[in-house]
Amino acid sequence: MKVENCTNVVKLHRITSSLCEAINLLETIFAVKKMIITTDTSLLRLTGKYQIPTSTIIYLESEWNYTNVYTSDNKKHLSSFTLKILEARILEKNFLRVNRGSLVNLNHVTEITGLKRNAQVELSNGSVLTISRRKYEILKNRMEQKHANGLF
Repeated sequence: MKVENCTNVVKLHRITSSLCEAINLLETIFAVKKMIITTDTSLLRLTGKYQIPTSTIIYLESEWNYTNVYTSDNKKHLSSFTLKILEARILEKNFLRVNRGSLVNLNHVTEITGLKRNAQVELSNGSVLTISRRKYEILKNRMEQKHANGLF
């Protein structure tokens, strides 16, 4: 009798985790659909009605299920959307996730310091963020491409 109860608990746990994965997938799909419906792709919708131009965004930083958006006018905007959803909404190619909790506008990168294991990126507002070792080469290559194309 106890073995059957354990089996039922395991099955329930599997179903619960599958439901969580499905909900995350639906949130991403919903964000992409909203992104397609939005006519102006240079604006990022932070809440139901509030949107900001993506060109003014310096970086986005995850804070649990919320996201702080730092802009060039030295303001910090709080969004109730996760970083993953906001990342899906940004159509521009000049944004890159430099670590698990930060998405950076490459137009506002002023300097990359350090090597793979302790690399950091300095932004136009003076903020310094840690670069994950897996994203270091990607960021370095993207910045070199910008320099080569004369975009930086």
